[in-house]
Amino acid sequence: MGTSHYPLMPQQRAVWHLTQRHPDRPVGNKCWISRYGTALEADIFHAAVDGVVQRHEALRTRFMVVDGTPTQVVEDGAAAAWSFTDLGGYDAAHRDRLVADLGRRAARLPFDLAAGPLLRVHLVRLASDDHVAIFTSHRMVCDAWSRALLEAELDVLYGALRSSRPSPLPFVAEQYGTLALKEQRRLQQGDLERHIDFWVRYLGGGRGTVELPIAQSRPDDAGGHGATLCVRVDPAVMSQVRDLSRSTGCTTFLTLFAGFVTLLHLLSGQDDINVGVPMMGRTRPAAANVVGLFQTTAVMRTRFLPGDSFAAVLHRARADQLAGFTAQDAPTDLVIDRLGGYGEGVLLHRHQFSTEESSPATEDRSHLGAQPFDEPESGFVEHDTNWNVWVDDDESMVRVDYASELFAREAVRCLVVGYVRLLKQVTATPSEPIRLLRPSIAEALNRDLVRAGGM
Repeated sequence: MGTSHYPLMPQQRAVWHLTQRHPDRPVGNKCWISRYGTALEADIFHAAVDGVVQRHEALRTRFMVVDGTPTQVVEDGAAAAWSFTDLGGYDAAHRDRLVADLGRRAARLPFDLAAGPLLRVHLVRLASDDHVAIFTSHRMVCDAWSRALLEAELDVLYGALRSSRPSPLPFVAEQYGTLALKEQRRLQQGDLERHIDFWVRYLGGGRGTVELPIAQSRPDDAGGHGATLCVRVDPAVMSQVRDLSRSTGCTTFLTLFAGFVTLLHLLSGQDDINVGVPMMGRTRPAAANVVGLFQTTAVMRTRFLPGDSFAAVLHRARADQLAGFTAQDAPTDLVIDRLGGYGEGVLLHRHQFSTEESSPATEDRSHLGAQPFDEPESGFVEHDTNWNVWVDDDESMVRVDYASELFAREAVRCLVVGYVRLLKQVTATPSEPIRLLRPSIAEALNRDLVRAGGM
């Protein structure tokens, strides 16, 4: 079996540092479960999975240290780890419990980066016309865009194989390793200097990491242990968020983000707040149809001024986001090096924030009819908190992955309730000074914490 070696992408180097700090933890694991309400043929589904893996070198990649340097090793002909379970003989309630257990185990089983494979697929038959597939990938080879691409191509290949037609998918012109080589050349030629300089100037001199007052004492040997909490959002509040977004010319993300940093400001008393925000990182057209890790994390820095209104914070957040988009190719590890380095304990942010919005319903022309079923938690968190707000006309939700070594579950629940309460206030009166909100927000949170036993 032949192999090819490639340098790591900058995004991979950042994840590599994290995996080396926690070698026995499920660092970088992403597990998701899709449900197929169809008479799916397992052998054809397996062949379609193999077809997708053969199309994308990233899914046939493992990682080794070669001459002291972490390196991508692409294996010709490698396959995803495959398993199949038939639960057709169990009642529905028992099947659901078994699927939840299988998903939890898959999410929490660490990958061996040196041995691979870094994609696992477990197909589970629930009934003749009902199946779920448990996908688990490592972040080093597959980001959120890649997961959607993987499922879309899987659907197309399944349809082609089932009807004995050739694959209609276009040839992947440039593979991930080739793009990594080009990125390395850009760095060596100095093409990324202006991107790096932007973030060094933007983040330099600040102390924007936030310690929340609800946190417990930070252990010296924190192991990244985490848990997840989901809280539904009142549709009326989300309607206010959308109305303000439209009237100010901002995205829903920006309004929700500005509300989040305002919450951190009010609770911590800090005027300088850093929050990590995922960016797609696919700035070149060649990356659009390539599976791999392109997603990067930009750090948005919000500085609160005396007399600031929410509208003013929102306006500055919009300007910062636009500036950050133009410099999103900057390698995070090199920015950290310029700011002092990992060895000096440089930490750009403790909290991360993102949003997802539902798409308008369209006619389903797929062969598999995949529907999202679940996203089992891995039990590992990289940050103190990682917030994701799902925005939907029918039901919006805040999901928080949090460090369970730092936060009690009920304290996190109170924090989310406080966030929604704040959104309701600032979207109704965006021109009022933020400082006037501190007493009511802090008092309400403290009251909730006392009731919940979180303080």
